[in-house]
This record gives sequence, structure tokens and C-alpha cells, in this order.
Amino acid sequence: EAQLRNATESIGKETRNLVEYTPLDLADLRSVSEAAVKITRAAKEDPFDIVVLNAGIWPKKYARSAQGHEIAFAVNVLGHHALLKRLLARGMIATDARIVVLTGDIYVMARECTPDFKYSGAYGGMLAYCRSKLGNLWFAAEFAKRHPLLEVVVVHPGVVASGLVSGEHGILSTLNRGFLLSPKMGAQTPLLGGKIRDRLPVYWSHFVTWRAGRIPHYQPEIKDQSGVRAMAKEAVERGFSAVKTNIWRYEQGGIAGWAPGFGNPFAPPLNVERKILNGLREHLQTIRDAAGPDLEVLLDLNFNAKTEGFLKILRAVADQDLFWVEIDSRDPDALAYIRAHSPHPIASCETLIGVQQFLPFLRRQAIDVAIIDTPWNGVWQSMKIAAVADAHEVNVACHNFYGHLCTMMNAHFCAAVPNLRIMEVDIDRIALDSALFTHEPEYQDGHLIMPDRPGWGTEPIEAVIHAHPPIKAHGLMGRSRTQT
Repeated sequence: EAQLRNATESIGKETRNLVEYTPLDLADLRSVSEAAVKITRAAKEDPFDIVVLNAGIWPKKYARSAQGHEIAFAVNVLGHHALLKRLLARGMIATDARIVVLTGDIYVMARECTPDFKYSGAYGGMLAYCRSKLGNLWFAAEFAKRHPLLEVVVVHPGVVASGLVSGEHGILSTLNRGFLLSPKMGAQTPLLGGKIRDRLPVYWSHFVTWRAGRIPHYQPEIKDQSGVRAMAKEAVERGFSAVKTNIWRYEQGGIAGWAPGFGNPFAPPLNVERKILNGLREHLQTIRDAAGPDLEVLLDLNFNAKTEGFLKILRAVADQDLFWVEIDSRDPDALAYIRAHSPHPIASCETLIGVQQFLPFLRRQAIDVAIIDTPWNGVWQSMKIAAVADAHEVNVACHNFYGHLCTMMNAHFCAAVPNLRIMEVDIDRIALDSALFTHEPEYQDGHLIMPDRPGWGTEPIEAVIHAHPPIKAHGLMGRSRTQT
């Protein structure tokens, strides 16, 4: 209990929130009943939105609970079930709450889970633990069936150095130094609530833009309209179902971009002239003609216009079949006005930080899709933003034009949120990328396949990074001969 008290005090100081704990003994159903009453009082009858059933034991020898049940079954399965049922009966579980039940892939070693299992020794204790993890799966499945409005997820957090088996001694102590996850890493999956999907729908971002505007870093280079046609066909051949492009036009036998919102060209008024409108229409039609009718096309306008200019662009591309038009705006009222007059869905908010900055855009119904920058907000805070968006009937996407580590951070977010629209990925990579990380993302048929590796699923290789220091002239604002 002293450890629990210290933990709650530490969390309270770090988060500046009131954190309370209620002691209970899951091996004694009377203690569970008493705890349910105390929890209800402590929470002032305010229902829980998230409940994580995490506690568990790995017995070293045979033991029974206060009510005579095998101890692993009593603590890991029955105690959790009893606590959840009692909280539910007291109205302490919100009608749309998320229930997270922790299990482990070691359940595959069991075929049944009963309260009367008899065993002896450490090996028998391991079998009892395996059976209890199977029981967690069965309990969660049945609970979800009986309470369909609740979101019940089962999570395997990975093999965590929690001291569950042998504390500071034994073989797991040795493995801990190079194999087991830290408790902090092991907590990531339960906090996110478990993945909802294994395959994440993605769109190919900066389509044309990197190959045409960042020469020679992205290959093959695009120098004219024929290169755009070839790239559109390539996207279809590689199985991608969606691409996102920017403002481009074809002139004098070449290709030219337009990004005054980033000072390229330097045009502070951000006026959208007719040649930009005509050029953009031709660019979108070029992709559509080459790719065919099934490829989804997204258009990113960034900060490259003001309200008048964005409306002109939307009118100019009204007849184009677009998945969404992405607009960056700092004014929720202006964006709400734009959305009200747009023939296409509007996506925005990738530059915002924290729930409070998103709220004005959500409350004014300024967006169809909220784009969340997970690396900047943090995955846990991004989950909160996504939940607020969901309450406003808005789906989310991630802002992801980074390296493979950030892609996997975003992937964990996208795998866990219920209201995902689509995930952004940069398919075009510089030649060195594959050497910088232990693993690259895997894509199949327009989806990112979630890995089962521990942590984020990839790690940067620091020795390679140190061997390639940053160049002196770098960044998104870098100029190129095609950006005019």
C-alpha cells in the first residue's frame, strides 16, 4: 500500500490532478464488494469513462482465495469480473465506457479456465496463470456480448519487467536487461485501450510534391506532366487507394508549384490568380485521367490563401471528385464559413496543440475531419483530442510527414481510435531512410499493417544517425528550381 500511496502522490504532482486510490483484495469477494462502495463514494457517483482491469498474480505455489477458489483464477479473473459487475450495478460505468481487459499471449498454453484447478510447484503456478489469461479473454468476450453499448477491448501489453514472476531474482531478471519491456513501455498499450484495427487505411502524401519539388532527393524525379501521369499509374499499380497532392501547374514544358503560405513565391497578400486556378484544375485532372476513377484524390491547400482565395479554389475544383480539401486556418469562424460553402469535405487543424485549441473549430462545425499531429501533441493527448472530436461527430486523421518512428507512433494512435478516417504517410523516401531504423513500415493494398513487435515497432539506429549529421541548409522552407 505504501508503494501505491507514493505512486498516486507522484502522478498527482506530475499531472496536477487529484489522484485517489482504494485498497482492495481481489482474492476476497467481500473486499471487492466493500471497495465498490468506497469507489462510488470517492468518485461522487460520477461514472467512469475508462476502466482498466490490470491486476494479476503468477502464483509460485498452490493457494486458494477466501472463498475457496484457485488463487490465480480468483484474482486474475473472478475478482475483476466481480468488481466490474458491482460498479455497473451502482451506475458507475458510463453507457459508452471503454473497458480494457489485460491478458497475455501465454493464454495459448491453456485449454480451459476453472476455479478448481489443482497443481503443485512453480510449473503448476505458471499453468494456473496461463489458464487465467484464457479466462480474461472468455470473460471479456461474454461481457461485450451482454453489454453491447460498452467498448470492451482485450490487450496484451507485451512481456513487461514488472517483477510478476520472480521479482529481482531468477532468469527473468537476466532477461530484463535486454529483452523485457520497461513498465513505462508496457503501460502504453493499456493506456491507449488496445487496437481496434490491424490494417490502417493510408494515403500517399506529398504526391508529386516531393519528386517535383525536392530534386534530387526523391526519385524518380518529376520534371513535367508526363512524370505526373507515370506516378499516378504507379500509385494504382502499387495498390494504393488514395493520394494527396498540392498546388501544381504545367507551363513552358515543365512543372511549377505554388506555396506563398510558405514564402514560395513571396506573395504576402496570398491572392489566387486565374493561372493558378486553371493550372490546379489541369493538375487534378491529369492525376484522375491517368489513375482512373477508383483512386481517391486529396488536395492540400495549406496556408496558401485567405478566405476569399480558398473559396475561389473550391469553386474552381467543384466538379472534381475529391476525398477532401485540406485547409490550414487560424480562424474557426472563417473556416466554418468556408466549409458551409464547400462542395468537398474540409480537413484541418494539423497545426493545433491540445484539446483547447481544437474546441473552437469543433464547436463551430468548421471541419469534417480533424487532423491531429500525434508526435507534437503526444499519443495520449492525441487520444483525448480524438475523443472530443468523436463527441462532436467528427472523425480524425493524423499529421504524419516525418520519419519511420513517427509513422509508427501515429500508427498506434490510428489503430486505437474508434473514429479514424485515414492515415497520412510519406511513401517517397530518401535513399538513407531504410538504414536509419530497425524496421520500415509494411504496406499492403493501401493499408499499413500493424506490427506485433514491442514498443512502437521500430527504433532509430543512433550510430547511423550520428554518421550522417544534419546538412547546413535544410527544412521545409528550402528552395528548389521547380517551386516558383
